[in-house]
Amino acid sequence: MPNQTDRPELSQDDINNQIQNAERIDTEAIVEQAESEIRQETAGASTIPEPTTISKKVVIGLVIFGVLLVGAMLYLVVVMFGPSKKRVDPEEYFQTAKGLPVILNTELAEQRGMRSLNHVYVPISLLAEADSHYYHDTSVNKVLYATETQVKSYPIVEGKKTGDGTLTAPDADGKCFVSLDGAVYADIDIVREWSPVDITLQEEPQRIWIRTDSKKNYKAATVKKSTKLRDEANNKGSILEDLESGANVYVLGEQGTFSHVFSEHGYTGFVKTNALTIPDTKVALTEKTVPVYSGNGLSEPVCMIWHQIFEGSAKNQTERFVNAIEKTPGVNVVSPTWFSIAAETGAITSFGDPTYVEAAHARGIKVWGLIDNFNKQVDDLKLLSSQTSRANLIASLMAEAKRTGMDGINIDFESNSTGLGGLNKACGIHFIQFLRELSIECRKAGLTLSVDNYVPMSYNEFYHRDRQAECVDYVIIMGYDEHYGGSDPGSTASLAFVTAGIENTLKQVPASKVINAVPFYTRLWKMTPKAQAAENAKIIEDSSSPIGPYALSSSALGVPAVQKILEEQSLTPTCPPGENQNYVEYESDGCYYKLWIEDETSMEPRLVVMKSKQLAGVACWKLGLEDASLWSVIREAYGQ
Repeated sequence: MPNQTDRPELSQDDINNQIQNAERIDTEAIVEQAESEIRQETAGASTIPEPTTISKKVVIGLVIFGVLLVGAMLYLVVVMFGPSKKRVDPEEYFQTAKGLPVILNTELAEQRGMRSLNHVYVPISLLAEADSHYYHDTSVNKVLYATETQVKSYPIVEGKKTGDGTLTAPDADGKCFVSLDGAVYADIDIVREWSPVDITLQEEPQRIWIRTDSKKNYKAATVKKSTKLRDEANNKGSILEDLESGANVYVLGEQGTFSHVFSEHGYTGFVKTNALTIPDTKVALTEKTVPVYSGNGLSEPVCMIWHQIFEGSAKNQTERFVNAIEKTPGVNVVSPTWFSIAAETGAITSFGDPTYVEAAHARGIKVWGLIDNFNKQVDDLKLLSSQTSRANLIASLMAEAKRTGMDGINIDFESNSTGLGGLNKACGIHFIQFLRELSIECRKAGLTLSVDNYVPMSYNEFYHRDRQAECVDYVIIMGYDEHYGGSDPGSTASLAFVTAGIENTLKQVPASKVINAVPFYTRLWKMTPKAQAAENAKIIEDSSSPIGPYALSSSALGVPAVQKILEEQSLTPTCPPGENQNYVEYESDGCYYKLWIEDETSMEPRLVVMKSKQLAGVACWKLGLEDASLWSVIREAYGQ
């Protein structure tokens, strides 16, 4: 028995024709046939009675009744088992009463668009995933859009609601953005000009189709023969759209003998699978991608070291640099901590020294001046959310770059919960806007731009490493401080911690832009017995402690200082199985000490991971804390 689903659908025109044909049966011919049969049965009789008028009427009535009965039964069969003729009202489907419909990829968005006499607008919130460059600068009430070479600026005008609840916008001269009830809307002509998305304006009813998926693949199919797109996976579903032969659809799934599809007119419904070609082609909804900005990265692997400059040592910094760098051959970048935010206006302090740069260049080393945000008198949110303050800060850095002759800028904006002298979540989008605007000026000046980041954690997602990667040359992972002053005792940077930091960063940043920083320091953890602890010290009750209740403290030590402790205490470190790091613990003067040691044993496996991930290079904190044996391992992996 053939599968019923393989039978073609019976159109309404076919049904009507069958009924009309049935009604056109020649009743007179039927009567004549009946009379002929009666004559044959009475053949041989001397007299054949003529059929009476009543007999003819009865026969005709019976025939007509039979025809009508057949027609009625056929109609009932069609109604009960035939395809539905009911159609969905497009106005209801797209919910036009809520405002101008917006289809985002393959779904009808809850947010509505806006229209005016000459312009159409879409909520910028719908574009955020594909294009985060739209920045609402409340300090000037404008929307800024940073490209590779410039910052475009657009005014924001107020929209309004009409009496019927639809959204409208004033016909401002030129392209603009519109605000309404706290939301911001973009003119679709601006979006078409700058954003990596496709926008189509469709009619009857008017609606907007935005395609942002340039990475996600969809299965595409072509309609083989004209068919109906229905709101249910059966022939009784109401008709959404007539799909003509050759139309394209995106296959979202299957349900029985029907395919769940999205049409290019914005309808999502079901169509017979056998009416489609095999969906073996995978396509993205838009071919536009986020622009890749040109940069000033090095043509060779980066081997960088930070050089901490204090106010008291700034005068002889060049001499100190030369003496220290001679012991670390292989470095091709040094980053002196020259600059710091001084005020919310964008003013900075500077230790920048042209003679330092000359000394570095004489040794084939580039200089990336570091700027930090450690001034606890500065509110980073006020600084970064102001267009004027950002511009002042960038101008100051560009002036210092020109004065000193340095080759790049290293941004070391670290976080704290208050936002004073550090970033917090509220600063995130403003920090990214600052980097975009700074990157434009760095490109013009030929400067390399790098940004320091923590190992990715849920609480520092606001650093938006993926957005950093769009505009900066290098994203540097500060791959240390797994355990820090105030935490429980442990390694400064265990291999598992470092590996996780690299792998999670690579989910957002290309390996060609990732530099992992390694520590030249570790912490000496000191457990002071309760009897010797300070009066206000926090006492830890630990049954496994060799000295009973104790107060915990720690101090950061460079590699040479650790080696000195090992010699003085006659200690032989051991490497616990699977730890990839030497460890010692000892008792002295009634206190107990634990030490996770930074040496070749801990450094080499990190470098193996970094090389296997094809990272752009290594950075080291900091100059002067290392020794020759540890540096030789780094130079072998990344040295020049």
